[in-house]
Amino acid sequence: ITALYLLRNVFHPLAGARSVTQSARAEVSFSTARTEVISSANHQVQADYAANRLAEAKDEVVVLVDAGRREEAATRLREVGASLDKLGQDYSNSAVLSVAAPAATAAEKVSAEGLSRADRKDYRAKSQQTYNQQRAE
Repeated sequence: ITALYLLRNVFHPLAGARSVTQSARAEVSFSTARTEVISSANHQVQADYAANRLAEAKDEVVVLVDAGRREEAATRLREVGASLDKLGQDYSNSAVLSVAAPAATAAEKVSAEGLSRADRKDYRAKSQQTYNQQRAE
């Protein structure tokens, strides 16, 4: 199935500034053929998605560990890591696999030791950096 979509974004800035409108047209195709879907995937978008998911998970981990829920925090990291690993394997995306790889080891550390001050600072800083990069792009 092929369709033509008109995309329109209207940005409403802070008071006193003028609104900006962007429009774009795109031709898209939908398929149930697995090989077509996999071959047409945008690996950079998947890698950005993986980085965002892990950043969000790390923010959650800090909150959970601070609340004394280390096992829940470790489970969250494992789940996100496993989900991203599956995505990377399904699409043969090495960038996603490299984002997912450290999650299991980090989960074991969180389970056994919690987060040190340095770990907590690192998790927050990297999460914030990922959010800021996504906003800038």
